[in-house]
Amino acid sequence: MTDDSSFDDTEYIDEPSEPDPVPESGPGSLAPLWARALARIIDMFLVLTMGALISQVFGLVETTDDGPVSGNPALVMLSLLAVWGLYEVTGTVTGGRMLGKMALGLRIRQVEVDAPPRALKALSRWLLPAIMLLVPVGEVILVLLVFVYLTAITHPTRQGFHDRVAHTLVVRSR
Repeated sequence: MTDDSSFDDTEYIDEPSEPDPVPESGPGSLAPLWARALARIIDMFLVLTMGALISQVFGLVETTDDGPVSGNPALVMLSLLAVWGLYEVTGTVTGGRMLGKMALGLRIRQVEVDAPPRALKALSRWLLPAIMLLVPVGEVILVLLVFVYLTAITHPTRQGFHDRVAHTLVVRSR
């Protein structure tokens, strides 16, 4: 029989280290919520445009002479999620910036160190809101997305739920 009293499980707890200090203003300071929202709108416009083009090119949707669009909604949604995931995760890992954040002088960084998130953190940051879009009821989607994004309003470091899960911050880059 082994002596369990010598077992110390603290080394197995995955807790973040002390956060890297964030300046009060200027580069590296927390991004204003309005700038984050506008950057998200820009990025989603780009993703929807790219997704629509890809869906058209691969024949996932067809436009008739009368104007209505036909196609498989599930395949279109999956293609949009794929485009969004590739765009978001790649931009986050390669500098913490997508085009919307670049335009507004913002970037995503790790809480623990002033560096772009690594792949798993970037994936988890994107995956949480993406999963919410798979819920088939429109009102539920809205409530869940509000929970994910708008929790940043009351958080002291302006982290939405997706930022807290991934241990990321959105800061000014200029």
